Amino acid sequence: MKRFGLMLGALVLMGNTAHASFEKGLAAYQQEDFGTAVSLWSKEGAEGHLDAQYNLGVIFEKGVPGVKKDLPEAFAWFRLAASQNVVAAEQALSRIKPLMTSVQLEEGNKRAIELLGKWYRTNIGLDDVRYKQILAQREQQIEARKKAEEQAAKARANQQRALLAQRDAAAKREERVKEQSRQAAILAAQRAAEQAKQQRVADDAARAEKERLANEQAERERQLKLAAAKLRLQQLKSKQQASGGPSIASTSLAPVTATPVETTAPAATTAVTKPVASVAPAAQPVPQPATPPKTVAQPSATSQQLQPAASTPKPVAEPKTVAKAVEAPKTRMPVISRGMDAKVVKEIISTANSVPLDNAAAKAEIAQANTEISALKWSLISAARGKASARGMNAILTKNMTQAQIAEANRQAAEWIMKRQARN
Repeated sequence: MKRFGLMLGALVLMGNTAHASFEKGLAAYQQEDFGTAVSLWSKEGAEGHLDAQYNLGVIFEKGVPGVKKDLPEAFAWFRLAASQNVVAAEQALSRIKPLMTSVQLEEGNKRAIELLGKWYRTNIGLDDVRYKQILAQREQQIEARKKAEEQAAKARANQQRALLAQRDAAAKREERVKEQSRQAAILAAQRAAEQAKQQRVADDAARAEKERLANEQAERERQLKLAAAKLRLQQLKSKQQASGGPSIASTSLAPVTATPVETTAPAATTAVTKPVASVAPAAQPVPQPATPPKTVAQPSATSQQLQPAASTPKPVAEPKTVAKAVEAPKTRMPVISRGMDAKVVKEIISTANSVPLDNAAAKAEIAQANTEISALKWSLISAARGKASARGMNAILTKNMTQAQIAEANRQAAEWIMKRQARN
């Protein structure tokens, strides 16, 4: 308060001649009776007293006990004083303007015009009609400015909402693009996996088909060898019969079969004994031995090779010969019936009948795996024909197949085997 007291005292010395009311207001201010000081100085200020106008601006700028801080009111009193070339008032206006809002500035200007009107009418004699016109124009200007600010605020709000909407739309588009990319990647991966699976199945089927063809080729070669051996045997028999030598029909030979034998088994042959009579002129008698002499041993049928008839020596006399039966070596391979493993064939037939295949569900499952079923069929046939690696292939093929699909493959394999056996 001492600061205000010094400031107000300085203004009194600088200002115009003090009125009685101003002095009373100064005394009240110094006694901290601020309400009385404001009331007396307001009357003096409205009449154009510079010190009163400036002092009121200071009081309302800072606020004192009993008088609240009011920047628009302070602005109005400072403006009145500044209009009369009070430098301190001009400085005060520059100081408080940055602290005021646009609404407070409008209120301050309105209050200044109001106070100026009172001062002007008091000192110059402006009539009320003109004063009211000035106030009305001022109100219209204030109202127009408010509407303009409201419209500008609405425009800014709409622009902000539009910007937010654009950002939301862009974010949603980006999210959709990401989702589409993710779905495309998943679909591509699924397609790649399916193609890889189909390729594996095709490769397995190709390998099975290759094995089947190889087995058929081996079977054809075996049949050709067997036919050739039979033909050579027939030719040998014909030559022996034509030359009057011992008949092969009277000898007991092991039949030529498809049964595999161990390579280490020795070929069974009969003991070779020379006839008593050697090659001699027909005039010499040939002594008869106590027992019939044995003929030259024939090779085992398992070697599938027969000596030509021309290599057999012809004795002058035709002794009766008795051939000893040749015992075929025992095999350690599975029992083969017409080129098929009987145990495997039995398993195929059993599996084919293990699941009913005439219902709709089984038919649907079978229709979905024709390639897998065909591959398993030929692999089963290879296993039945003694292919050791086929069992491993069977395990691989059945890993991802249903019981109905496996049973169908076994049924087809059994059907093929039965038709093959019927032709043989």
